[in-house]
Amino acid sequence: ALADAVRTWFHEHRRELPPDVQLRVIYDQSLLVRDSIAGARDALLVGTLAEILIVMLFLGSLRLGLTRALVLPGAIAMTLVVLRLAGQGLDMMTLGGIAASIGLVADDAIVVVEYLAHRTGVPIAVGLAEILPGMLASSACTLAIFLPFAWLGGVAGAFFRVLALTMVLMLSASLILCLTLVPQFVSVAEPAHANSRVARLRERIGPFFGGGAKVLVRRAWLAPLVVLAAAGLAVWLGA
Repeated sequence: ALADAVRTWFHEHRRELPPDVQLRVIYDQSLLVRDSIAGARDALLVGTLAEILIVMLFLGSLRLGLTRALVLPGAIAMTLVVLRLAGQGLDMMTLGGIAASIGLVADDAIVVVEYLAHRTGVPIAVGLAEILPGMLASSACTLAIFLPFAWLGGVAGAFFRVLALTMVLMLSASLILCLTLVPQFVSVAEPAHANSRVARLRERIGPFFGGGAKVLVRRAWLAPLVVLAAAGLAVWLGA
């Protein structure tokens, strides 16, 4: 808004300047703000549509897919409220944090919707109790990544502390919604039905993932081996 107002003022008051004065824009920071807004918007739209399609594909239920779509705007709304209470507003760092968190927010809701939809005949409270430890551990591991930003000083700290705060708020809001709001909608949604195309797709994909999971469970030594290989690759790339 400020950049647009400045451009308008100079355009309307051009005759008030000396004739030998030339105006030229050297650096326009409003372009960065516009790009941040566009990035957050695109991530929100694409992420929401992709999540709905994934849930519909694997569960064969439009209502469950739309239930999943409630979490993302809800998490963003809760994050904006807390940011406002903390004296923060919308800027490049908070918008960037929101856009970067959308993929992480999607994980929580998809896991809860898929798990509860397949636990038919089991009370919602029981299903949540079964999945709660894993959800808390997963979220805690992700949130731990952002703790060092709290002690980051200088100009970098002033910027990235806000980014980390935004991502922590997004993940926390997502977890709260997934454990409170989403189960209520899953409980009234129709169960995942055996649509012919969906059923055939699951029959093809299921054995592949199931077989891979059994191999990893039986050969637990593969997990640390993969971690060591990834660490070695990171050292090699950073050299």
